[in-house]
Amino acid sequence: MEETQKKDVQLAPVQAQKAGQSTALVLVGGFLGAIALVFIVGYLIVNQQVSKGSEHQLVVKAATVLQVPAAKINGQRILYSDFLEDKYALLSFYESEGANEEVSEEEIEQGVVSRLLATALVEYLVDQEGIEISEEDIKTRTDALIAEVGSEELLLADIQEKYGWTIETFVKKVVRPLLLEEKLREVFESADVDDAYAIEEVRARHILFLVEDEAEDALVKEQAQSVLDRIKAGEDFATLAQEFGSDGTAEQGGDLGWFGRGMMVPEFEDAIFVLDAGQLGQELVQTQFGYHIVQVDEKRTVNDFASYMQEQFMTANVDINIPVANPLEQ
Repeated sequence: MEETQKKDVQLAPVQAQKAGQSTALVLVGGFLGAIALVFIVGYLIVNQQVSKGSEHQLVVKAATVLQVPAAKINGQRILYSDFLEDKYALLSFYESEGANEEVSEEEIEQGVVSRLLATALVEYLVDQEGIEISEEDIKTRTDALIAEVGSEELLLADIQEKYGWTIETFVKKVVRPLLLEEKLREVFESADVDDAYAIEEVRARHILFLVEDEAEDALVKEQAQSVLDRIKAGEDFATLAQEFGSDGTAEQGGDLGWFGRGMMVPEFEDAIFVLDAGQLGQELVQTQFGYHIVQVDEKRTVNDFASYMQEQFMTANVDINIPVANPLEQ
């Protein structure tokens, strides 16, 4: 009897401790549940305001903390805070260029959404392909920009004046996305040619004889014909392009690089794409700019990155959470 009473006495504190722990767990669980409920309700309220395009300071702060999306593409989220940051940057840019009255706020918002969707889609495709860029890649491109303007201070001043950003923000929003797109393009274009995206490209050169006044037309044409005759007689195309060319390609011997259809004026393309590799155009080509002597150096068939990206856009799963029209449905 005494032994049973002792056991009961010993068990009582243990049972009391377990009861206390259970109560504490219930209280903690209830507290966490209440926090979760507040978070969910708060998120829904903020999301509702975001869907109306609210730019109230409290809404923007809450949307930033809660990472409320303005849109999604293939599951990639575009945060409302990023949308507004880019929108304000573009407003600043147009104001600095004196063109803020020429572009409406609606057009700016549409442009921002389009760019952010494109950037997010590239991020998605890059992840799918396992493509990466290094910090060294980013530094090299940033250093090139600094060298182009003269100094880091000048680059920062230019970025701040136009967009209100730091160099770091510019790198994040512009430099890095451009590098990712370039890497994706390289991988796509270097892959085996897919008939669905195959296009013909040419590497060509030209000599432009600019016609600035109709009264000069006959004289300019005569000069162009005389140079064409010299090339036919065996003189070097590149040398004569450097001597007579009227545009920026003259220094490179008239080299236009690689291009496909749709990148030049129709009359020029019609004359170029019928030529074989290594062939000189036997007649002058007249365009709105004047008279051209043309020659095709090389031809190739490649994957067209623009067609590929267009298809990716058209088949993407896009959800817009703000009062801006889906650019892919227009």
